[in-house]
Amino acid sequence: MKTFTRIRNTITANIESFVGQIENHEAIAAATTQKLEQAAVRLRVHRKRAERRALDARARLAKLTETAQTWHDRAARLKDDREKGIECVRRFRAAKRALAAVTGEIDEEQRLIEQLVSDERALSAQVDALKRRRASLSSREARSEAVGDFDADDGVLEIFERWEARIETKEAVIEADKITSDPLAEAFEAEEDRADLERAFDDILRDGVRS
Repeated sequence: MKTFTRIRNTITANIESFVGQIENHEAIAAATTQKLEQAAVRLRVHRKRAERRALDARARLAKLTETAQTWHDRAARLKDDREKGIECVRRFRAAKRALAAVTGEIDEEQRLIEQLVSDERALSAQVDALKRRRASLSSREARSEAVGDFDADDGVLEIFERWEARIETKEAVIEADKITSDPLAEAFEAEEDRADLERAFDDILRDGVRS
């Protein structure tokens, strides 16, 4: 956890220095998230290296266990050759000491792996949280800027209002024409006008006969 704490403190110090110089908060958030992701990658690399070292140590442990057992069995068979038997015991003990050293090495690597895994998970969780928060804040900022620009631009509203007023005027004229137009009345008026013209024509004919 010390590794993660050191990384976090370093990034926090960098953020504080950036805030006083840059106004683009989204860029700062993106850079911070990127640094954390890079730190997570480094932790992952070190964790994999530790896992390989532990795997190699376990292979050596298995080999040393086999070697120790071999020298132990040889010593047990050399009842009639004391000098060889003692040499076998010496090598058996050397193998046992090497076993103890490798076992300690494996335990140390395992503790380191557990710490790295814990730090990696914590860092990944923080990266995910920062990404979600960054996306949310970016959307909120975009919305507030868009609404603010719309509210501030009264000229645009006036253009739409004048356009709507012109359309409403045209629509009113059309509706008025519909109201004043009466086909039945127009038909009567045409008939009455025809009848008046016919009467006038008849009058003219009668006047012509008299003369």
